[in-house]
Amino acid sequence: MYRHRKQVGVNLGSLFCLEGWLAPPALKSSGLRHDWDSEIDYLEACESRETARSSLEEHWKNFVTEQDFAFLANAGINAVRLPVGYWAVADKEDLTGPFKKFQGVYDAAWNYIFVTIHNAAKHNIGVLVDLHGAPGGQNCDSHCGSSTGQAQLFSTLGSHNESLTRKILLKLANALAPINNVIGLELLNEPQDDSALSNFYLETIRQIRQATPNIRLPIYIGDAWNVDKYSELLAKHQTELDFCVLDTHQYFCHMPADHAKTAEQHTKHLTTGLKSKLAAASQRIRGNMVVGEWAVVLNGKSIPKGQHDGQVMKDFGRAELQVWNETCAGQFYWTYKTADDGWYWSLVYCLKNHIIDQPVPGGGFINVNNDVIGSIQSKKEATMQGAYNSHVQYWSQQENGKNVVDNAWRFQQGYQKGHDVALRFVEGFKSRVGFVGQLAHEYAQQHYNQDQNKQDASANAWQFEHGFCQAVNTVNQELQQAGAF
Repeated sequence: MYRHRKQVGVNLGSLFCLEGWLAPPALKSSGLRHDWDSEIDYLEACESRETARSSLEEHWKNFVTEQDFAFLANAGINAVRLPVGYWAVADKEDLTGPFKKFQGVYDAAWNYIFVTIHNAAKHNIGVLVDLHGAPGGQNCDSHCGSSTGQAQLFSTLGSHNESLTRKILLKLANALAPINNVIGLELLNEPQDDSALSNFYLETIRQIRQATPNIRLPIYIGDAWNVDKYSELLAKHQTELDFCVLDTHQYFCHMPADHAKTAEQHTKHLTTGLKSKLAAASQRIRGNMVVGEWAVVLNGKSIPKGQHDGQVMKDFGRAELQVWNETCAGQFYWTYKTADDGWYWSLVYCLKNHIIDQPVPGGGFINVNNDVIGSIQSKKEATMQGAYNSHVQYWSQQENGKNVVDNAWRFQQGYQKGHDVALRFVEGFKSRVGFVGQLAHEYAQQHYNQDQNKQDASANAWQFEHGFCQAVNTVNQELQQAGAF
């Protein structure tokens, strides 16, 4: 259920992949020779490897604790995205470039990553592990581990980096796949749209599927700021790649073009053009899309004179959440904590100052009484019959609809299963289905496997999926009407 439910999430930025502007005071001042931005900057600012190791281990132990997960669960957060640098998970002999001389510093990191995952599980929170910094860097930003401004993952000299990245991802996949509350593995964060990226994605996913044949671990890929291109890539290879999810990041404050728009103009673009674009991309890939990073933050130039920035960003954030919830299977705020939790990049700040509603909208955890569940259950036969009648009526009027009508019982079976599964998510896990199309596809595969008439089953599996999706959406609508989320 962790992997298919609606993901209402937040990023745990600067835990296992440091960013200077997010780091707590203890990592910014204690015994350092100079200021720093990236992970390698931090290591080189430390007085010794021993100092770096002990300081990092204290950071991994204390920056995000079990108490933080209790706080997040209480706020309606049911998932976290966990950015990790390759240096924290690679075997020490595989450290490359400037990290090579810091072998031994990260010996304990692997264990602390799994402690974090375990602490999340205690509060029914799923974890999306994200390779945030790859060998050589998948983009030019300092969150890749260095401040050189170079992206060398796919450079002419980067073939070693590419193979090492794949080795690290396979190590992660093998370790993470069996863990119940690991909701996925993200291959690369915000990669440059290199000509080699598509093939890297496809080959890496194939190798992960071969390495974990009996476990359907969701694989997430970054859209390289091109949601159309990479949704089309996944759509083309969906059958062979199975449960793959597109991660798109949406910010409205970084670029000069963002600064030139007012908050009202941003909101109009968000709720019209961008919403349509995201909906179309999501529809191509069974709805397997999340907004892996977003924030309420707007540039000061976008705030109308005389208006309080907090109210403007609160209104904009509500509009964002509505779009993400209507078009995607999940969303993850950037980020949970900042250096002082004194600005809108911090979810802690946003919750404390009522910029984002609590519980966070989206239905991360659903609390409904038995009367509501009983009411939904009692309507099942009527809603199923109504949906079935509409389905048959439409196809009986189509020129080539006879075979569809003859197999419309598959629609009924899909509806029955979808309704039961949706209520099982609510009763057993206080959640709602988020990856509706994916789950429908998986149950349709079971339906096909159990059917003796493979030709008709194959040709009409879509009817089972269609019925399943209608039922889940009906249950979700009834839950929303009951005020469950």
